[in-house]
Amino acid sequence: MANMVSLVGLVDPKQASAQSGSLTYKSKHLSDRLETTNGDQFFFMPYNPGGHWVLIIVRPAKEMVYYMDSLPNRSVDECMRNIVNTAIKMYNSHVGKQSSCKSAIWKTLHNTP
Repeated sequence: MANMVSLVGLVDPKQASAQSGSLTYKSKHLSDRLETTNGDQFFFMPYNPGGHWVLIIVRPAKEMVYYMDSLPNRSVDECMRNIVNTAIKMYNSHVGKQSSCKSAIWKTLHNTP
């Protein structure tokens, strides 16, 4: 069980909300949180793009992002995509990692309860 606990981190949803400041501020907050990782950790981040909650799971070490939405055929919110992509670039810079891709790899999982 201790291993499972160390695999998951939570991100405060109010830090990425529309009212929390600029794109840079939101990305910096997320990057700071990602920097607390102990390696191959997953970060769960609830996000409300407007009237509906979705879950974003960020795996910074693999530059992978999972976008979970219970509603069908909805695209990733561009503001959130920019926040997360920028945060991962900041994280890579902090840990001295050269990214092999232009931005994170996003996987959208529709109809996920």
